Amino acid sequence: MNRESGEPVFLVGLELPGRGIWTPKDNLAELSELAESAGARVCGQTLLRVRRPNPALLIGTGQAEEVVAEAARLRAQAIVFDAELQPRQQRNLERRARRKILDRTALILDVFARHAGSAEGKLQVARAQIDYLLPRLSDLWVQFSRTGGGIGTRGPGETQIERDRRELRARLSALDRQIERLRSRRSIARAQRAEAGLTVALVGYTNAGKTSLHAALCGDADPGEPRMFATLDPKVRRAELPGGQLALLIDTVGFINRLPPRLVAAFRATLEEVESADAIVHVADVSSPHLSEKVETVVATLEDLGLGDKPSVLALNKADRLLPGEGPPVPGGLLVSARTGVGLDLLREAIGRAAAADWQKFVVQIPYRNGALLERIRSGGRIARLHYSGDRVLVQGSGPPALLSLLRQYATKESLGV
Repeated sequence: MNRESGEPVFLVGLELPGRGIWTPKDNLAELSELAESAGARVCGQTLLRVRRPNPALLIGTGQAEEVVAEAARLRAQAIVFDAELQPRQQRNLERRARRKILDRTALILDVFARHAGSAEGKLQVARAQIDYLLPRLSDLWVQFSRTGGGIGTRGPGETQIERDRRELRARLSALDRQIERLRSRRSIARAQRAEAGLTVALVGYTNAGKTSLHAALCGDADPGEPRMFATLDPKVRRAELPGGQLALLIDTVGFINRLPPRLVAAFRATLEEVESADAIVHVADVSSPHLSEKVETVVATLEDLGLGDKPSVLALNKADRLLPGEGPPVPGGLLVSARTGVGLDLLREAIGRAAAADWQKFVVQIPYRNGALLERIRSGGRIARLHYSGDRVLVQGSGPPALLSLLRQYATKESLGV
């Protein structure tokens, strides 16, 4: 992307109470990355300290005047705030600035809209955009609804807002129906994948190199251009683990600090894939100066989603950027490089161990004619012993719950799940 050709925007970073582990400067730097990912060109920025948020403007009146003056001097077409603005605050700021006012949520939605590729991804982003617009619709029309003025009268704006609300809610309902149909199809596909072998989800902070690592593990020569939220829709590829074991690796959308709750719905396709996975590979950019903060953000997000107990592996990607002899800066992490291939074999072994954390042992007798099931055991589980007798094969091994459910009818007296 040519950064000189994008729409010029002015960024406003905020030092607010209770912002967590990230510094205001770090938050502003990430906002700049988001703006560029949305196709904008950052022409200027400022960092403001706000002791007590102003209900009308979020920032102080004097601060607002300074922001407006600087944005006008730089000829910015929009001002982007690193916060979630209330509809009233956004309207008041737009009145003062006479140019577009965007908040962090709107910016992330713009990035999502640019990167959504699948039908479901586009539908979910469209739904999130309408959900964002609805509460702002009331504030947008409030000035017009007052024009009727008298007791018992109805202003023209009130009639229009009711019409707009009906149209948007009808659109929401239609989107929900389409998304649910696609979700049902994806659920069937996910169940079929579970029968085919292990499933492993790659998660991580956005721009950590997940997509590149996914491509390297799966033998894909073209991982695509590195960028924020490059993978909004889950991508599934087959990879071979040590011992010939097969696994389906799922590349998921990157997480981000302070993800607005209303945007979690846009992650639903990804979250369901992570929920159903046998294990998680947490990919982190080891060269990032904010490595620990990003790792903590992803861990906290997984815990908030109830996925903190999943078997996981921490893959510290981009190890080729470290100094020679430099060790893992995070305890328990594996140094890997999607670009050079360093550490990938160790990572495959770690993935196999993590995915097998909840496996159970089994002893089954399979008829010779059911060779497909034996191959299914080879690819999706581990065989410790084979014994051929008559028209059957005695198989002793271990595997995930999905595999054991297929083998239950062939269990011997030595039991299944011993």
